[in-house]
Amino acid sequence: MRGRGAAVTYLSHNASFHSRENITPANPGTKHIEAFDITVTALLEEPAVTGPVIGSLGSPTTEPGHVSDRSRVLWATAFGDLSGIREEMTAVARCSLPDHLALSFRGCISFWVAGEIADEDLHERAYAIAAALLFGFVKPEVEGRLMHLLK
Repeated sequence: MRGRGAAVTYLSHNASFHSRENITPANPGTKHIEAFDITVTALLEEPAVTGPVIGSLGSPTTEPGHVSDRSRVLWATAFGDLSGIREEMTAVARCSLPDHLALSFRGCISFWVAGEIADEDLHERAYAIAAALLFGFVKPEVEGRLMHLLK
């Protein structure tokens, strides 16, 4: 692959390939943790390529980007039918969690790109973000798994 968009094309193709393989979450209510896992795994396959590519996504330009909007849509899509989310929290989850997940995950990846999170710590840090954000929304039977990821 050559050209300015080659690495981004590779990364998005590779991530989407992995996401098709792992689209069914192991436990209801933890789809986003699996989504973080798929993404982090794809990023870590070639960190020397993906780190600079991800870092460039937030680079200043004369035109606003659409990274935030696209990320929110992807996280909202990961919710699907909201299985695993407490019924009384579905409206709030649908409305706010995609944005919070997008911002938080982008922050985690930015710290990784900056070298402040080591490759070997990226999965754990990403899981902890997802667990913290999801904790108040999931059904009681999922809380134990999330609590384990926070420790």
